[in-house]
Amino acid sequence: MISVVRMAGRIAAGVLAGTMSIATVSAAEAQSAPTVQIIRVPCDSAALPGAIAAANTTGTAIIRLARDCTYTTVAPLTITGTNVTIIGGPSTAVRESPATGSVFIVAAAATLRAAGFFILGGNSADVGGGISVLGTGTLVLRNMTISGNAAATTGGGINIAATGTATIIRSIIKANTATASGGGISNLGTLRLFESLVSGNNATTSGGGIFNSGTATIVQSTIDRNTTAGTGGGIQNAAGGTVRLVRTLVRHNKASTVALGSGGGINNAGAVGSVTLDQPIVRRNSPDNCAPAGSVPVCLG
Repeated sequence: MISVVRMAGRIAAGVLAGTMSIATVSAAEAQSAPTVQIIRVPCDSAALPGAIAAANTTGTAIIRLARDCTYTTVAPLTITGTNVTIIGGPSTAVRESPATGSVFIVAAAATLRAAGFFILGGNSADVGGGISVLGTGTLVLRNMTISGNAAATTGGGINIAATGTATIIRSIIKANTATASGGGISNLGTLRLFESLVSGNNATTSGGGIFNSGTATIVQSTIDRNTTAGTGGGIQNAAGGTVRLVRTLVRHNKASTVALGSGGGINNAGAVGSVTLDQPIVRRNSPDNCAPAGSVPVCLG
């Protein structure tokens, strides 16, 4: 993807469409790259849905949000385009109020790349309070904060469908809730989490921080202070799921079941799933670090 800075120097013409500033860089001008549409959105909540609708009809589009601005949406913002990027910051947020569903929905076969803003206040009656990735949708987050969202079933912060993919880099997933599983993240597909924080999330049934029944790779991240009334305070790995943690800290998570065996840090459901630890630190979780006993190699207690 061509950087916004490089493209900005190549803009030959701009047009003003309603309240959105739109510019186009041709393929020839961008060294044979696909045409890129840049959509600049002023600090006006009413302009954001139109900007996304415009981006969805373009092969490659970049939406630039205003700095120091909170956009309020009253309905989910659905991404159907195959290559949509939204860039904010500093101090940019997208908040749903009143909370009536996911803040963002990534439709099947769509791709959303998001960087540099907050996603707040979603409340889904189904899955994915902050972001719901449907079907074969693809999500890439960088330097994002997903906070204060809720789901009636799974994925208070983010829900990834069975054939979906999410890559999360240097981001914060905190203070989200799910009535069932995956307070922070529920992954049924493919999750890659790098240098990120999953903290202070809650799920009623399992996976206060992360619920996984797909494939999850977590690298140099921190999973802490997540809670559940069931199993897997930090991470719940369901039967058939695969989790690999590399140089990752799992601490101060809590499964409310008092008896040992609930996996305050990590629960590997019935030892049927696969959890691999590579230079991790799993400690000070309650009532235990990993469960069932022996199901997570090199994890003690």
